[in-house]
Amino acid sequence: MKLILINVVILHFILLLVYVKGATRNSVCITPNNEKATCIPVSSCHVIKSAILTRNSSALDFAKQSQCGYDTKPLVCCGSAGYSVPTIIFDSSQSSSNKIVPMKHRLLPDRNACGIQDHDDRIYGGQNTTLDEFPWMALIGYKEVDGSDAGFQCGGSLISQRYVLTAAHCIKVTGLTPSKVRLGEWRISTTRDCLGGRQQVCSDPIVDVPIQKSISHPEYRKKTHDSDIALIRMARRVANTDFIRPICIPTVNSPPPATGAKLTTAGWGATELDYRSDVKLKVQVPVVDQRSCFSRLARYGPITEKQICAGGDNGKDSCRGDSGGPLMRVIDDTGFAQFQWFVEGVVSWGVECGAQGFPGVYTRVSRYANWIVSNMAD
Repeated sequence: MKLILINVVILHFILLLVYVKGATRNSVCITPNNEKATCIPVSSCHVIKSAILTRNSSALDFAKQSQCGYDTKPLVCCGSAGYSVPTIIFDSSQSSSNKIVPMKHRLLPDRNACGIQDHDDRIYGGQNTTLDEFPWMALIGYKEVDGSDAGFQCGGSLISQRYVLTAAHCIKVTGLTPSKVRLGEWRISTTRDCLGGRQQVCSDPIVDVPIQKSISHPEYRKKTHDSDIALIRMARRVANTDFIRPICIPTVNSPPPATGAKLTTAGWGATELDYRSDVKLKVQVPVVDQRSCFSRLARYGPITEKQICAGGDNGKDSCRGDSGGPLMRVIDDTGFAQFQWFVEGVVSWGVECGAQGFPGVYTRVSRYANWIVSNMAD
C-alpha cells in the first residue's frame, strides 16, 4: 500500500511538469539554489523525491523549478536539497579570505551565537585543549542490541540547540544504536572537569541528551564513503553556555579553503600512545589539493569535489573514534571584530593514522548545507 501511495504521488508530480527540451541525462546543471548538480530522472533523485512525497507546496514548486530536461522520463537537477533555501550575498567590502559567513536559516543560530568561544589562543599528534575550547564538540554514545552501554564511538558538532552534525557511518554502525549525545565534555573519566592548583577553574557539569532521531544522507554509500554526513536530533533543546555552544555552518557558495591552509580537527579518538584519549585533543592539518589526494588514495576509494583532504604530516591526523567530528576553519572577521569558527568538514575516512603522505578525507559541509537545513524541523 505504501509503495502504491509513493508511486501515485510521484505520478501526480510528473503530470504537473511541462515538456522541457533542455539538458540531457547525467549532464551538469544548476539547481534553483544555485548549486552545481546533475540532471537525472526525478525517480532517481532521493532528495526531491522525498520532498514531493510530503505534498508540501513549496517542495512541489522547487521540484518544478528543478526540471532540466525530458527524455523517456522527466529530468530534474538533483542537488543536496529538495527545498528552496536562501543563500547569503557576500559583503564586497570584506577581503577575499574572509568571504565566508554562517548559513542563514531560522533553525540555525546567527553569527552572534555560533562559532564563538571564550578561548581563542589525543587526536594523533594532538595537543590538549582548554576547558572551554571548541564548546560545540559532542560525543555520541551507543547501546548494544541487548540495551547495554557500548560507550562513546564517534564525535559530532553541535550546530543548533537541537541538532548535532556527524558522519553517516556513525549512524549506521553494525550491532550498535546511537542513544545519546554528550555535550560540555573535556575529560571523559571525570564528572566535572577542573584545571589549576588552589585557584581551580572548573567547567559546568556535562550534559547527556537522549537521541530522538538520526538522519543519515540518503545517498550515503559505505563502500565509496559518498555523502558521509548525518544529523542527530536530540530529545530536547540545550541552552548555550561557556562550555556548550554551536559552531557555524558555511553557506553553499562559500569558497573552499586554499591548498596548504591550516585547518583544525579535535576529538577524543585514538592517539599514538593509547586507543582513546581521556582528554579532548586538537591538531592542525594542512589542506591537500584534490589531485594530490587522489594520487595517494585512489586505490582505497574515490575522491570527489564533495570531500576535502587534509593532513599527511607525520604523526598528525584524526583517527578512529574521531569519526563524525569536525574539521574546523577559523575566520578573523575584522568587520565583526571577533574570531568565528566554521565546520568545514566532517571526519569520514583515511588509510592510516598519522602516516606521512596519507591525508585524511572529510565530507565537505558547504556542499551539503542545503540538505542540512532542509532536514531540520522545529
